[in-house]
Amino acid sequence: MLSILIAAPLLLLSRSPTPVLGATVSSTPAQTFLGIGGSGAWWPHDLFNFPDAVRQNLSTLLFSQSGLGLSSYRFNVGGGGVGVINPVRAPETFYVSAGVYNFSADPEGVFFMQQAGAHGVTITAFVNSAPAALTSNHANCGGTFVNGALCILSKSGTCH
Repeated sequence: MLSILIAAPLLLLSRSPTPVLGATVSSTPAQTFLGIGGSGAWWPHDLFNFPDAVRQNLSTLLFSQSGLGLSSYRFNVGGGGVGVINPVRAPETFYVSAGVYNFSADPEGVFFMQQAGAHGVTITAFVNSAPAALTSNHANCGGTFVNGALCILSKSGTCH
């Protein structure tokens, strides 16, 4: 009886009406890449606690041509951690008030962004949340932007 139970599915598989398709390899490019990169969303905050020599070594491994040679880096512009369940995953915000910024608030993130820049890597900034002062619930999550709270920072550092 056991041999019939095993043989029946095998027999059905061998008679499958679905044809088996092969793959071809072509030397003609099908797509191009603008870069290969990494996102500095959270790990910079963990690795910043290592000694400077280890951080430098990691930067070389990530960004230099003798290492991975990443050509793109995403920098997480922090919103802060108000109301965030895991504050370690919420980089500090540079925002203090309209037109006032504390660019030393996130030394971990800034360190690895500067390392990427020193290796000529293209940097893209992104945010996961707004600073609490700009939201309806005064937290970094669960609220909405307050009308008129957001401004565009000019090259001179003024808010418009």
